[in-house]
Amino acid sequence: VEVDIPAAVQLAFQQDERSCARLLDEYLRTNDFQSLVDHAQSEYIIKTIQRAKKALEERGGPDGDANTGLLRMLSKKEAAENDTLASKKDRRLIKAVVYSSSKNNLRDVTESLYAKLDPENIAEAYDDAGFSSSSELSRFRHNQKEIRRCPVCGFQNQYDDAPRRRGRGEQHCENFLLEVVKTDDRFVRFLIEPERIVRAVPRNLGGNVDHYRFPGADLSSYRVDRKLWSPGDILEVDILDPHPILAKRKDQETWDSYDVDLCKQLARRERHAGRDWFFGPLPPMTEDPASRFVEVRLAKWQHCGKFHNPSRWYKGPRLAQSPVETIRENVFILSLDAGLAHGLDLSFVTHIFLLEPVEDAALLEQITSRAHRLGATGPVSVETVNVNYKLDPETQAAVDKSLSLLDRSSRKDSTFTKPALKSAQTTRERENGVSLTKVVCQFCYRSFNSHAEAESHEAVACSRNPANTNAMDPWHLSSVYGEIKPPPPKAPSAG
Repeated sequence: VEVDIPAAVQLAFQQDERSCARLLDEYLRTNDFQSLVDHAQSEYIIKTIQRAKKALEERGGPDGDANTGLLRMLSKKEAAENDTLASKKDRRLIKAVVYSSSKNNLRDVTESLYAKLDPENIAEAYDDAGFSSSSELSRFRHNQKEIRRCPVCGFQNQYDDAPRRRGRGEQHCENFLLEVVKTDDRFVRFLIEPERIVRAVPRNLGGNVDHYRFPGADLSSYRVDRKLWSPGDILEVDILDPHPILAKRKDQETWDSYDVDLCKQLARRERHAGRDWFFGPLPPMTEDPASRFVEVRLAKWQHCGKFHNPSRWYKGPRLAQSPVETIRENVFILSLDAGLAHGLDLSFVTHIFLLEPVEDAALLEQITSRAHRLGATGPVSVETVNVNYKLDPETQAAVDKSLSLLDRSSRKDSTFTKPALKSAQTTRERENGVSLTKVVCQFCYRSFNSHAEAESHEAVACSRNPANTNAMDPWHLSSVYGEIKPPPPKAPSAG
């Protein structure tokens, strides 16, 4: 996958030929470039899944028992004779796992996936204290979830009885609400759902939000990406109530019965810097249809359950009192943290996307064996989503010239040498998960320093290449399917 560095950034590089290489290296470490990487990786994952779904429809669509029934297991010899036989019989639902050993990388790419897909399409499993991974894994496998609807904001909270069973109290609503203040009347303060945000208002339209905070996206993406939120931002929001996709607000009389006066006292005492406010009525509209859109200033945001804390002031109905409902979903992506990749049964998975190369062969086999195991109903495609930056010819020439100048100056001054720049690039690759020089074998996923080395290995030495029948172990589990070829098991030591 290639990422085009923005033209304005490249132009800045060209204007400083002597420092061009250093400026490029510094830019590759920035959050702006990492956002482009996240966007490119998520775009590739989605397009790959879309192609797989189209191919599934051409095969007749998913089988009702595709994720439970067993297909006949094919040997590599049979697959070599007819390499389409397995795929023709495979009518499983498309299920993809996105894996990373870095929580930050995984969360960033997942946020980018959320911006392009519906929330119900994605499940997340992180090895974090308090995170309900079991319910997310169940959603991913069974395409359904158990929820409790928040009596305050109407948000569908995934049912989780673990906090109560562990003695941590009852479950609270996890919907993010934003506390905002009207720009033309600082005494009008209210809570909104992210769905009400129309856009962030840029400086050229009287706002204060800069375009550079939205690499690869527009200002309307503000509502779906919490990383873009910042206190003080000026936003355009929709105050229509009832709203077509949101719950109708309760009237002031109802909130008075919930002890909202105490909420206001606590908020004023802390000068609205604390956690207390309420999901009350929205500002009134006029007869003009355009009055539904108002400008506000963002004050803060947090979970609905923290705004409406029963231990502080809230006396209304609680989430734990709401009935448990079962809802069907279409979940085809699981963002899987490395800490949870052990012991899971993912034999129904069709795709695994690795966000960075896994150079440890034993770890790679451990990851892929979650899906490539007894009970698997079809082949599994494993891909490493490598990202490379791309420069236009003029900028590339400027970088090459800068490196040559650096190489010459390094003979006189050893404080900053070309190897030091290379070391910096290696550090950036490790931090951002972007492989710029390594070439990966498409069969065993081992890394090589050049295309020639990788191709030579694939053609002659790789025991996972079906064409190398003399190097293949027909009795190893990895010989069952053609798409997935984990590294060979280690030979027992002589001792």
